[in-house]
This record gives sequence, structure tokens and C-alpha cells, in this order.
Amino acid sequence: MLKNYLKITWKVLLRNKFFTFISLFGISVTLMILMIVTALIDHITGPKVPELNIARMLFISEVRLSGDIDGQKYSRTSGPSFDFLDRRIKPLKTPEAITVFSRSFRKQVSYEQRMFKYSVKYTDDQFWNVYDFNFLWGRGFNKKELDNSDRVAVVSRKLTANNLRAGETTKQYITLDAIRYRIIGIVEDVSRIENTAFAHIWIPLTLDPYKTNRLGFLGDYQASILARSSNDFPAIRSELKQILNNFQSPDPKRFDAITCFLETKEEAGARMFLGIEPGEQSGGLIYLVLGGLMIMFMILPVINLISINTCRIAERSSEIGIRKAFGASRLTLTGQFLIENIILTLVGGGIGFMSAYVVLDILTDSGVIPYATFHINVSVLICGMLLTLLFGFLSGVLPAIKMSRLEPVRALKGGDR
Repeated sequence: MLKNYLKITWKVLLRNKFFTFISLFGISVTLMILMIVTALIDHITGPKVPELNIARMLFISEVRLSGDIDGQKYSRTSGPSFDFLDRRIKPLKTPEAITVFSRSFRKQVSYEQRMFKYSVKYTDDQFWNVYDFNFLWGRGFNKKELDNSDRVAVVSRKLTANNLRAGETTKQYITLDAIRYRIIGIVEDVSRIENTAFAHIWIPLTLDPYKTNRLGFLGDYQASILARSSNDFPAIRSELKQILNNFQSPDPKRFDAITCFLETKEEAGARMFLGIEPGEQSGGLIYLVLGGLMIMFMILPVINLISINTCRIAERSSEIGIRKAFGASRLTLTGQFLIENIILTLVGGGIGFMSAYVVLDILTDSGVIPYATFHINVSVLICGMLLTLLFGFLSGVLPAIKMSRLEPVRALKGGDR
């Protein structure tokens, strides 16, 4: 039976090449865009170097001081200060590891008698335990080097430009703010999307000259927390809440409460793009919104394809009438038309898949997002296949049901025409 369906489908596709071209073009373009978007979302939120443990990571990038004094509302939102993270976040006992670090910022760097501008980040020794960097050579600095304020640095491959040989690396230095730092490790370049880990140079936090406090809570630092399991997230949040219950306002005339945004990457996206405060459901909500947008994006092509399929199937009304006259059931006819449309959609999906692969490769090579590598992995491929089947089902089921309901005499006369 399936073999006959395939033969019929092939003949039908060749019968009207224009309709076939329009259908394949609409399907392939729509699915190509959906797969590209899916690959981009997977790149942002999925596990990858150095965020291989993203599923059990929480981030603190902002705190908010707020108050309602005499009916007047005040609030100030900023990154947390080093003092806040060091005194209130570092003591948390539930997490497996906690790292505190500065935001990355551009600085003039001297290397091999040449001047460059690179992003610099000050970190602690736990940074190399929370994040899984791909070390091409060497290692990250340890607690002893951090406590001793040793002038050591880990650099990205871009900075060394692959010119260093492992045997010579220990003799190499970079100069930052007229201070020489010895290179002790080289890591693979980090995508700019991983903003908490991204930099070209990582230096011990104890050497940071800007560990100043603003109102005692606000500053330019961040923290990443590695839980033993994502099931520990509620316990970590509860522990932090207990610590913040003893909040002492640095400016009691205006501020009497503090909010620390302890959130997953998905929750951070929901807060920034949807204005939703972090919570148990906010992380999943952004996926629901993205899924809804994808479905809305699919609606117009599906409607257009339904119209094309209806016209194509209507041309076969005589065939439908004859087959019904010889006893073909509605279910048989609906199944045949649906399989034909799914096969057509799979062909268009294959074209869309190859087109998405080429476009993502071009995006990677273009450097639009520095050091980002976009590819179609297994999860993206599965998502693309599901979208293809859904697309084929939605665009084929309505015309198939409509035409299978025609009475034999009416179908032989040309259906509704």
C-alpha cells in the first residue's frame, strides 16, 4: 500500500510542477528559518564549553534596592558590589561551588611589543571549577596564587594568535596598565553570548584595583553558582532569602528592601525580555512564548499551503469519485492525501535542513557574534523533524478531509467547481 502511495505521490508532484515548486519553496524557507532560530536558541541556552553544567547553574548579575517612604517609591538596579557577593553570596553552604568575578571591560594590552584592545575579567580561583574551559595549554590560577596576588593570567587563543609553543609559553608575558602578567594558561576562545564567562584575559580578582562599593551593595561584579543538582535551586534560594532577611539598608531614608536576582539563564531572559520576575515558572515561560511565536510564524505558510493543496487535490476530483465508487473509504482517501503531503513536506524539510546548515555555517564564519559556533546538533535536528511533520500534517489534513467527504457523483462532476 505504501509503495503505491509513493508512486502516486511522485506522479502527482510531476503533474503540476509549478504547484510543486511553490509548495517546496514555502515549506523549505519556513522550516529553514525555524531551524535557524532553534539552533540559535540552543546555542544560547544549551550546554557547551565553558557552560557544560548550565542545567545546574544559577547567576547573579543584578540587585535592586527599593523603598516606599512616605508614599514615594524609590528603586535602584545595578550589578552587585564585590562586598555584597563576598559577604553574602560566598558563605552559601548549599551550592557545590561559587565564583565571583568582575564584568569584562576593554583595556589596552601590550603583547610581544604590540598594542591591542582586549576584554579583561578579574576572577577568583573557583572560576575554573564552575566553568569548564577548554585549555589548549596550561591551567587556571589556584587559591594560593589568588591569595598571594601573583601576577599571572589566563589568555584566549585569539590573543596568542596560535604563535606560542607550549615549551615557550612560561616565558611569555602580557602588559596591562604598565604591569606585567605571566601567562600560565591558554583557553579556546569563548563565545560573546556567554557573557558571564567571556573575556580575552582572566586575571586574579585580588589584583582588581576597582573593588569599590557603591551604597555597599551596588557595583560591577557578578557571581555564578554551581549547584550539585538543579533540585537544589529552591534550597539555595531559601538560604539566600534567610541571609537577606537581615538586610541593613545603606540609605534607610530611601531604601528598605533588597532584591537579589538569583536566576537561571532562561529566567534571566524572561526577566529582561518579558519583564517577568524570576520564579519557578518564569524559565519555562520564555520557551512557551518562543514556541508560540514559532507557531504564529507557521500559521501563514500553513494557510497558503492548505489553499495550494486544496487546489491540487480538487484537480483530482474525478479520481476521488472513481475510487469512492469502487468502495474506497474516507479514511483510505484521507490517509493517502495526508501521506502525499507529508512526503512533500519531508522533501521540503530536507531542502530547508540543508539550507539552514549552509546559513549557520555562513553565520559562524562571518563573526557576527564573535567566537560563536552555530551548528545543527541532535536536539535541533529532532526539533526540525517534529516541526516538519507538524507542518505537513496541519497543511494536509484539512484539504484531505474535505475532499474525502465528496459524494462520488459530485466528485465525478468536479467537486465544488
